[in-house]
Amino acid sequence: EVTSEYCWEDPIHASPWRKVKDAEAAEGQMYYFYNIKSGESQWDLPEELAWVQQDHDESGQPFWYNTKTTESTWEKPHVHGWVE
Repeated sequence: EVTSEYCWEDPIHASPWRKVKDAEAAEGQMYYFYNIKSGESQWDLPEELAWVQQDHDESGQPFWYNTKTTESTWEKPHVHGWVE
C-alpha cells in the first residue's frame, strides 16, 4: 500500500529509539528516549544509541566507541536494532 507518509531510517543504524526534548523536565534531564515501535520511554540512553563509529586519528581505520561505558573496539559491536 502506498501512502503519503514517510520515515527516513539510517540504513546502518535503524533504531526505533528517538531522543525527545521534555519541556517540563527538571534541569539537567532535558531529554528522554522514546521507542516508536514499543511505545516504551526512558531517561537513560538506550545501549544501541551509545555506540558511535569514529575514525582512528593515525590509521584512519574505523572503530566503535560506547559513549555510555567508554568501551572501544575495532570490531563492529553486535547491537540489537542495527542493520547489517
